Amino acid sequence: MAKEPQNKRYTEILDELQLQSWQLELVISGFAIFGLFSSLEPIFDWFTQLTLQGFWKIRMLVFAIYAACILTIVNLIIHVLLRALWIGAVGIRSVSGEIDFNTLGFSRPITAHLKKKIGSFDVFIEKLENYSSVIFGLSFLIVFMTIGAFIALVLLLYIIESVRDLGMGQTAKMIVMSILLLSFFGAIAITFIDFISKGWFKRKGGRLYLLIYRVTSVVSLSVAYRPLLYNLWDNSFGKRLLTWLTPIYLIGIYFFSSDYYATDYIYYHQEPSEQFTDRRSYMDMIEDKGDYIGYAAIQSKIIEANYLEITMPNDPFLEEMVFEYDPALKPAKSRVGFRNLLFTYFHWSFGYHPPTLQDDLTYLDAINTMLLIAIDSKPVSERFFINMEKNQNHTLKKIVSLSNLKEGKHVLTIQRLTQKQDSTAITHFETIPFWYFPDNPQIKAGDGLVVPDLSFQE
Repeated sequence: MAKEPQNKRYTEILDELQLQSWQLELVISGFAIFGLFSSLEPIFDWFTQLTLQGFWKIRMLVFAIYAACILTIVNLIIHVLLRALWIGAVGIRSVSGEIDFNTLGFSRPITAHLKKKIGSFDVFIEKLENYSSVIFGLSFLIVFMTIGAFIALVLLLYIIESVRDLGMGQTAKMIVMSILLLSFFGAIAITFIDFISKGWFKRKGGRLYLLIYRVTSVVSLSVAYRPLLYNLWDNSFGKRLLTWLTPIYLIGIYFFSSDYYATDYIYYHQEPSEQFTDRRSYMDMIEDKGDYIGYAAIQSKIIEANYLEITMPNDPFLEEMVFEYDPALKPAKSRVGFRNLLFTYFHWSFGYHPPTLQDDLTYLDAINTMLLIAIDSKPVSERFFINMEKNQNHTLKKIVSLSNLKEGKHVLTIQRLTQKQDSTAITHFETIPFWYFPDNPQIKAGDGLVVPDLSFQE
């Protein structure tokens, strides 16, 4: 049995706080809305950084935090509006009291209808009070529910990845994966049905459901919000509000993820080609926050300097292509993961063996051999080098002289070899059109780069 309050005085204090809670709600809502709005940009930047680094599991949890922040902001804004309406209604009541329908002079049918629909003004104020308080509580309940749903999804993907990497036959993998996925999906489905049915399995289930409930309550973080949830379930008003919660948010997600297209053509994203340019292929069009390079990028669509600066992100996607090209470069034990900067500074390895300079140079040689770059079908001879950007990320750079190019449109193409031993195994990687109109024959100074006089291989 749950512990009751120790004495009557404690209960009286809670009742008094309940009456005055609207003041705390407004203060907390104001600070929370301001803080959450301020946190959206750094959270999205964090999500972008994890995307570039390939930490997909953590990335999904960060996205869950981002989504929870947006949902909480929406709920708190609705709460503030309802609470402001409640304060206004209380103010009007202090001046004019109840609604006197007879004074309004409406016809008898209209008066009867309004009395039935509106009723007492005090009842209207009470409804506003109930809605405001419940929505305020739901704002923080939804945070845990949203993050818990994404934790379940990440766990599902982690199970699939773990089984896929097991050292067993394909048939055995399929059997193990099927058993685990069916068990996982079954547990999550039962928990979800129990939630939308307001505890049907809790009323009918026995020890088996209790076992499922204990496991899923940890995965879904319901251990943190069960008291709030059950306190809403035992109230008809809260139960009715929760019933509409799921369809309301599904409809909201649908509308917020929809967009309006004003034309019949050219609105789907096309692969970059000579006819279609991609914003992320040009450095000057990439935003400082929450944005990143696609497969490769050059400094601008219109090139005024007499050199071309080709930039490629050194990300897990590129690394996987290098491993496909030369499997010998893939380390026996992956070095991917979090590392302590303090340990790195003092060269404390603790079993971790970072790549040597020669390892990095060998990897860079493989990239230079694997990637075939040409401008207007003429191969480019210059090699990639490693560059550290302002955000501390490493990129691959290639500086190419354009002194022999004519003015006008040109096309940069990147192809890659998929197999080291087969020079004919070539696949398309990226196409970037650009327009060369030199404004100044002298190379413009920028970022301290020294550009050599390079030319194409004929």
